[in-house]
Amino acid sequence: MNIEICLDNTTQREFKGKSMLEKLSDYVVIDLETTGKSIYKCEIIELSAVRVRNNEITQKFSSLVRPSVNIPYEIVKLTGITDEMVSDKPTIDEVLEEYIDFLGNDILLGHNISSYDVNILYDTYERLFEKTLNNDYLDTLRFARYCDINTDNLKLNTIAAYYDIVNEQAHRSLSDCITNHYVYQKMKETFSPSAKARKTGSRKFIVKSTAETKAIRELQEALQYVLDNNNLTPGNVYLIDNWLEEHSEFKSKYPFNEIYNSIENVMADGIIEDTELEYLKSLFHVVLNPVSAQEHISDVINIKNSKICLTGDFVRGSRAKIIELFESKGAKISASVSSKTNYVVVGDLGSENWQCGNYGSKIKKALELQQSGKNVEIYNEKEFFEKIGD
Repeated sequence: MNIEICLDNTTQREFKGKSMLEKLSDYVVIDLETTGKSIYKCEIIELSAVRVRNNEITQKFSSLVRPSVNIPYEIVKLTGITDEMVSDKPTIDEVLEEYIDFLGNDILLGHNISSYDVNILYDTYERLFEKTLNNDYLDTLRFARYCDINTDNLKLNTIAAYYDIVNEQAHRSLSDCITNHYVYQKMKETFSPSAKARKTGSRKFIVKSTAETKAIRELQEALQYVLDNNNLTPGNVYLIDNWLEEHSEFKSKYPFNEIYNSIENVMADGIIEDTELEYLKSLFHVVLNPVSAQEHISDVINIKNSKICLTGDFVRGSRAKIIELFESKGAKISASVSSKTNYVVVGDLGSENWQCGNYGSKIKKALELQQSGKNVEIYNEKEFFEKIGD
């Protein structure tokens, strides 16, 4: 995703290839495993690719990578990759050029690569070698929205299960590449570029990215950039304010209203002081990671008769197991967030389907209810389980 708010001294991915939506027979499937979900902060711990010619896999590339930081627990839980496994592996600067050479000029194919894998590779390659990755790419997450698939969501492993394709090592990059190849081959059978609907259960609905969702992502990317590059200047504050004015249709909605009102207060006297810039930085951190920014007073929670909504993927087990546990303690589980919801519990593994990067529609709804004075509490998985004593 390109940064559309043109901030001072930003570097856009101006040479990034174009997104494709076609039935291909020749391509390279790519997949990365990383230390986190933010494309600006994570480091690569595994990178793989498989070359496909005439719809058949002909070559494979895979390497673990030693990062400069310890691998977080939730990533170890998700991928099975530990610090010990990568301790003697090459660093990214030692293996990336070989990987890029393997990709060649092929079209890159992968699941959710348009906003994740391709951007990480582009930025890392440019940073380390001052070269650009300009391969065109096909995102199978986007492709799936034009296929007749009867699934609850569009995660790679969900679609694979629908087609009875077994992913031998889910969330290991080579296995995900191979699985993605076979999934794409099956999806091509029902792909229609003129359609953008799919079935869930007995009903059919349109999968779309709304103007509001696109605006949130664009704003988030700009905020993340200024924070990561310590580039929140008065000039950039004015640019963000101008962008919000141009998107005034969203100014009454979270998170636009939080940022807009705060910037207006900061600029009221015509001077933006250093202390005000620090305040805005803190606000941007909250907007980008609203779950981790939540403050809670209670040390212990009794969830009996509480109404709980779950979102994201959980370290401690499947959604069904979490629901079974909570219900055994007397809680009531709801599929959506309302003013009657007591707790929204966010799985520590997050979700690749969240519309707003670090959070999805359920968290957004809870944040909006909080703004209106409703007592809806948002917890991450780890803290919630600690407070219910399990």
